[in-house]
Amino acid sequence: MRKILLLLLLFISSLGYSQVKITPILIPYVDEFIEEAKNRNIDVIPDLLKLEYIILAASPNKLGLYSEYNKIIYINYFIINDDMMARAVIFHELFHALYKLDHCHEEGLDLMCASKPLRFTFAYYHNDEVWHNELEKSFNRAKKVISKRKN
Repeated sequence: MRKILLLLLLFISSLGYSQVKITPILIPYVDEFIEEAKNRNIDVIPDLLKLEYIILAASPNKLGLYSEYNKIIYINYFIINDDMMARAVIFHELFHALYKLDHCHEEGLDLMCASKPLRFTFAYYHNDEVWHNELEKSFNRAKKVISKRKN
């Protein structure tokens, strides 16, 4: 009974997007994304409400995937064991889903690069300055998309 109540509280405590069905363990990452956007004067809620689900799923070869057709973000169960990996993958997929940001076209460390260098680990993003810079780049790209939508 306690677990059910806790799950209900997690769904209710979402920051204005309770219509989107989210696996409870992913909610803190989505909330963090919303807060980071707010810090940059971006209201993500209207775009977030266009999604149906953000869920955990099994995938043999992808950490995350956004299905535009189904309006679902799939997050691989595997990443939940690493907080920074979960944060980076969820933010990456939210940037795809909400702002249609593409992958960078070369191998790199950028948050939106799908192809990372050999021996890359998500520990790279544990550096606060690195993480902040990655968010700045991606949110600045998102602002350009928002600006184009308004025109």
